Amino acid sequence: MKLFQILPSLFFGLAIAFGLTGCDIKRDSGLWQGTVVVREDDGRPNYTCQVELNLTHTDETVTVHHLLTSCEAFASKWHGDTYEVHGTSLFYNGRDIGWVRDDGSATLELRDYEMTQRFPTLADKVLLSWTRVGDSLEFTEEVTFAGRMKRSSGWLRKVR
Repeated sequence: MKLFQILPSLFFGLAIAFGLTGCDIKRDSGLWQGTVVVREDDGRPNYTCQVELNLTHTDETVTVHHLLTSCEAFASKWHGDTYEVHGTSLFYNGRDIGWVRDDGSATLELRDYEMTQRFPTLADKVLLSWTRVGDSLEFTEEVTFAGRMKRSSGWLRKVR
């Protein structure tokens, strides 16, 4: 009789254990914040912005929950999507859009028709790249719009 009372608890415990170990969370997952330097190719002076990147990287997917950029004159927030991981390649809607590694580095290139929510600058192409280095994330964003390119790069620290 006691065995029938213990079995449900045992199965529940095993289900939780398998659920927690079934999906390996990578080192670049989390909420990251920091300062980037922005360089535009039209000769404007460089400026700095605060960036917040929230992402989850597992064995099967990379999800960009949001990318928030806050500069003196403007702020924008982009909600990314979930991208499939196959080996070291990233796919979105069946198209190879970049690569990702277990060490916490990734590069993804999105075209305007692949962004589920328009990127704040009405971008033609967005290239996001990051590499986990120690406790920081080296972050780069290249945005191409109307024939111009804007490149942001800097270091982000993990908030949680």
